[in-house]
Amino acid sequence: MIQHWAPAATLAVLMAGLPADGAAMAPSDLRLVHQDEFSIVFMRDTDADGTRSDGPTEVMTWAFFDKSARLTRAWGWDGRISRVRIDCDAGQMAALHHQTFVDLEPVEEVTPPYRMGPPIGVEKAAVLNQVCRPQAAASVTTVADFAAARAWADSAYLDMKTAAGPQPLATPALFTPVWSYALTPEFVPATSQPPALTRPATPVDTWWWQFLAEETETQDTLATHVRIDCAARTYTFLSHATVRDGQITGTEPAPPQLPVSPVAGSAIDGLIVHVCDPDPDRPVRRYTNYFTARETLDEYFAGR
Repeated sequence: MIQHWAPAATLAVLMAGLPADGAAMAPSDLRLVHQDEFSIVFMRDTDADGTRSDGPTEVMTWAFFDKSARLTRAWGWDGRISRVRIDCDAGQMAALHHQTFVDLEPVEEVTPPYRMGPPIGVEKAAVLNQVCRPQAAASVTTVADFAAARAWADSAYLDMKTAAGPQPLATPALFTPVWSYALTPEFVPATSQPPALTRPATPVDTWWWQFLAEETETQDTLATHVRIDCAARTYTFLSHATVRDGQITGTEPAPPQLPVSPVAGSAIDGLIVHVCDPDPDRPVRRYTNYFTARETLDEYFAGR
């Protein structure tokens, strides 16, 4: 069931049944316990101090995901607060309740089936280690509250993208969905980023596909890795690739450049609109992957 409550009220529901009182469980003094390019997880500092209780204990976790990631945007939420039961002696844990958020606003409550078991995934293992084996988790990064944790995570994801540098096109990208948003005589522009549900607060890295009407021996499609900054309404090319008949025929990093403002009405301007501006009525077409898009658009170009 979808709930639209204030965050404080939602937290009160999540805190119900926990051994501590509501004031003690208020979302403050959160400690970073896990960070990678997929998830960033905080716990209450007092839960992560390594003081083991006799028998199972219950703790809260605050998980934040990259707002610009395609999977996150497909979920429709970018943060999750969870109540988790941990048994240090057995080395097991179970999620009891989740509340998802987007931009700090509640989205949905979920109560999963109760299953105690060993942690699955590095982020869950980090939570168990922090509660049960504090010497194995030496993080000292703390923030004041939920909103500060979200801001810290946004900054950390941006730093990780900047450090990673431009990414070359790889074969798996040919098998992911693409969305076309316009038609031009020379090419059909598309992107690996689904249409915006909310305006991204941080820059978005996406593949910009250009399905060409005129093919050559080495290319029927161009793919450009591009960073979109919705707040500044700018783009930055990171790398370029060429594709022919499902084979990557060339890749190269883009020359260093400052962020660029698009020409109004251009294909790259349309990409920024698609990525940044929510509009459920905007016409777009989803293709299962590069191959279905190329086949469909070959028919379109042939029939003009």
